[in-house]
Amino acid sequence: MQRFYLLLVIVPVAGIFAQNNYEPGVILLQVREPEVVRFNNGQVINGGPQLQAVLQQYPAIGSRKLSHVNSETDGCYRIEFPAGLSVETIRAALSICPDVAHVTLNYYGTIAGTPNDPLWTDQWALQKIQMPKAWDITKPNNAILVGVMDTGLDYTHVDLADNIWTNPNEIAGNGIDDDGKKYLDFQKQTENIVAISLG
Repeated sequence: MQRFYLLLVIVPVAGIFAQNNYEPGVILLQVREPEVVRFNNGQVINGGPQLQAVLQQYPAIGSRKLSHVNSETDGCYRIEFPAGLSVETIRAALSICPDVAHVTLNYYGTIAGTPNDPLWTDQWALQKIQMPKAWDITKPNNAILVGVMDTGLDYTHVDLADNIWTNPNEIAGNGIDDDGKKYLDFQKQTENIVAISLG
């Protein structure tokens, strides 16, 4: 009788397929004195010796000034470097130059419809059912009502108070069955607090 053995080799492959979350070969930089230090076609004008040395070691192939909105955005440039150069290394070298106020990689952003709830990280169930994917497909809509089948509901809770649906055909506190459903005001609370508007 022959025996077969299976040798399982586990190789960490996540890093092989990982992609950078920033634009390759690009650095965003802001100079401290925009009226003095400038970039033109990848070349620095009036830059100090440390900045000049970094750009001699890592020559840029192009640059353009970013939109000037206010004093905080003055002197901002998008600088391009040849493929193959490590922009992480260049960023680190530029960050210690006295002429440079801020330097960063050009990170990609993603738009997600996930909630701005400060307690989101405590709600493990929503993460388990992959709720963020649903939020990215459809956004909250006050026209959608969700029925709550439970033994109780705290309709004064901060997450629910502004979104509790109430029966618009029933006048609270008048002792009359206004909508003809055979529920008076006393029973109205339990009748009406059965839906939450997703707004």
